[in-house]
Amino acid sequence: MHARHIVLVALAAAMVVVGAASAFAAVHELFSVEAKPFARGKLTRTVDGVRFSLNVPKTGWENGPHERIGRIGNDPKFRTHSLLISKSTVGGQRAEAVIFWTSFPAGGEAAPCTAVVSPAIGRSTAALARAVARAPGTKLVKGPTRVTIGGRPAKRVVLRVREDLGCDPGFFFTWPHDWATFGWGAFWLDTNVGDTISVWIVDVDRKRLVIEAETRQPNSQGYPLGFQVTRADVLKVEAEIEKIVGSIRFG
Repeated sequence: MHARHIVLVALAAAMVVVGAASAFAAVHELFSVEAKPFARGKLTRTVDGVRFSLNVPKTGWENGPHERIGRIGNDPKFRTHSLLISKSTVGGQRAEAVIFWTSFPAGGEAAPCTAVVSPAIGRSTAALARAVARAPGTKLVKGPTRVTIGGRPAKRVVLRVREDLGCDPGFFFTWPHDWATFGWGAFWLDTNVGDTISVWIVDVDRKRLVIEAETRQPNSQGYPLGFQVTRADVLKVEAEIEKIVGSIRFG
């Protein structure tokens, strides 16, 4: 082959590679806009008309769930929901830590689990905190205690799951999480015996905003066979949760 032909072939090949890379980047960007898998930096969310922000470290936290809303060619197209963020420490997308937010009793994307907490509870944050602290199937670890969230007075309760009597995915709350509707992200979260649940309840303009975090402890029954974490791993992710919740600001 003549040198000139070799150069032309090389240029054509380069154009194909660049074109393919550009097309891949375009598709990647489209997916990034439609469904953002990672939760990083400052996030803004709205629950039952309450707008708030929180800061998430760049350490593997993910948005979720992601709802199927169409297709791009042969590939599914997703929309990121604002219900939760989760983090997997072992075994891929097992989501051993999750933080989600809703309101009570109106809810948002998540509805109260009537098996463990009744929507008929009194209207104060204290009444809801007492009900959470007495939830069946749990052992009270701490609380209810007075804390501050975003400069507002709040209540906090920490529990350990002894019997899984609540709802999945969120024990005190539940939301759609079937594969047919939600096809990406840690939408299949479940609560297991041994898990720790932390609940923060804050009154914002007469609406009770509930922030619930769950962490899978070393003795939890939720780990797949052959996977386990250390207490140090759990303490690290719990410290991140404290930092994230402490960063919440309203308005």
